[in-house]
Amino acid sequence: MNQFLWPARLHHLRRDSPEPERLARFYGALLGDPVERIGPALWHVHGPARRMLVGEGEAAAVPYFVLSVPDADRLARFRQELEQAGVATSGVASPLLGPGAFKVTDPDGRSVVFDSRRASAS
Repeated sequence: MNQFLWPARLHHLRRDSPEPERLARFYGALLGDPVERIGPALWHVHGPARRMLVGEGEAAAVPYFVLSVPDADRLARFRQELEQAGVATSGVASPLLGPGAFKVTDPDGRSVVFDSRRASAS
């Protein structure tokens, strides 16, 4: 089943906080990265080969992380294999993801998102 997944790479992760702007600015200062507001309660912290979204939610939460596979065809084939094996998948929307992105939710309620976009250099 993993033949279409690897060599996946970490694309980005999402952190949540009751004070998302404060958390985003903390990480921006810590890493020396710019911080941009990209939604009503959503900030993008990014630098060379790293990206993080910070949104409003429960303190210390990491609701998901995104793995990027090499291309859209492999992504679709990986999703098909998961579904044929009985693993539930669902679509997901994010300003950093492509149209074929999907997620799988683990038994603890956290999501792993799969996409075919590569993280940009900044």
